[in-house]
Amino acid sequence: KPSRPGVAYSDFDRLPSAPWQLRDRRVWTFTTNQVTKVAFHFEGQVRQLLRSPAGEWSFAPGSQGVVTPETLDKLMAQLGALRASRWIARGEDYRERLGFTAKGHKLVIETKLGERPRTLTLEFGGRSSAAQIPYALAKVDDQTWIFEFPVALFYDCVRLTSNLFLPIRSAAQ
Repeated sequence: KPSRPGVAYSDFDRLPSAPWQLRDRRVWTFTTNQVTKVAFHFEGQVRQLLRSPAGEWSFAPGSQGVVTPETLDKLMAQLGALRASRWIARGEDYRERLGFTAKGHKLVIETKLGERPRTLTLEFGGRSSAAQIPYALAKVDDQTWIFEFPVALFYDCVRLTSNLFLPIRSAAQ
């Protein structure tokens, strides 16, 4: 019996519905060597890490946590080539509706190319209703874009952030 031609609803639902959703999915581009500072914001707390020109990571004054330089370098390399899985919305109008809050999970990455500094902010919000794919928000070409964030990369971000916010125990404990 021949199968009926057609597209599954779940596949059809993921097709672009507006011309702007056809935009290149590249969010931004940077190399790990261009990163000078990373701030992890989580539930109203902040942990900051500095990267020296020699590529060594250290906690900024007032920050502490547990992180391996290799893990951080790998995450920065992945974020440096960040691509949206799918564009969801443009502008600030959808921020609240898609689960972005003032105390939400956010990364602020400072880069420098020559003498030109650049600050990149990545916020995490809710998840898509059907597939539970995390939403992220970033400025792309000076405009706010909300997109589905790559799931495996999201869990890498969550793991690293969790380690940064673990309570530090003193040697006496």
